[in-house]
Amino acid sequence: MRTRLALALVFVSVVPIHALEWLPLEQAMTRARVESRPIFVDVMAPWCGFCRKMREQVFPTREFQEAASSFVLARVNADEDLSARKYNVEGLPTLLMLDHNGYLIGRSDGFTEPERLVRLMKEALGRAGTQAKVEKDARERPGVNSSYRAGLYYASINDSPRARSHFLNAWQAGKAKPDPQSFDALYNAAVSSMEMKDYSGAVQLWSQYVDLYPSRDRDFAYARYFRGLALRSLGKKEEAKADMAYASNNLPPGEDKNAAIRMAGK
Repeated sequence: MRTRLALALVFVSVVPIHALEWLPLEQAMTRARVESRPIFVDVMAPWCGFCRKMREQVFPTREFQEAASSFVLARVNADEDLSARKYNVEGLPTLLMLDHNGYLIGRSDGFTEPERLVRLMKEALGRAGTQAKVEKDARERPGVNSSYRAGLYYASINDSPRARSHFLNAWQAGKAKPDPQSFDALYNAAVSSMEMKDYSGAVQLWSQYVDLYPSRDRDFAYARYFRGLALRSLGKKEEAKADMAYASNNLPPGEDKNAAIRMAGK
């Protein structure tokens, strides 16, 4: 009798409370922004046995469904949809928790038992207000660190204009006594300008970096390379040659170095 009761309770625990609605990631992102809710993403593939095990043994549980009610749910077939690649998905299943802008606030790699998954989801909910926090910190405690963190947040969700603004604030706050993070902020502000296709602004920022950066390391070589690319995008190929020549001699082996070698002579 006791054995039957235990089996019955286990059986009840995996009966869905309600049908879960799994959306494509892009559609889930749209809904999350409208509703200001975080997103839970199941990155899977039809051939993945542990992905099937998640669908059959974890997602139907009462514990998961109660936690999932706070999220917009998305499912990504990694064989057909590459939208989750930017989150460095390497194995399956991968479970991602994102804020309403797509900022990563939690993850679990591989098969995850319900108890642990629910704990991770609750922890992620505590980080769902990251955007408001970084904005508040940058506003109320302005400085290199707070502005830089805000820049990284917006860069991670591909909001280049706001990322650049915060990175520039970080650079301005620290450039009197520049430290590595100040230079990182300037570098990232220039990258954001490139992403915005503001090549004139990018050239100005790369030039500041090249003029002030104290080392001649790989970052310096890449700054010269990217300034050369920005100059070429402005039609100034002759002016770009010096940067490309430097990059061709100092970048590490790879596609960028090969591209610099080709462009140095053009």
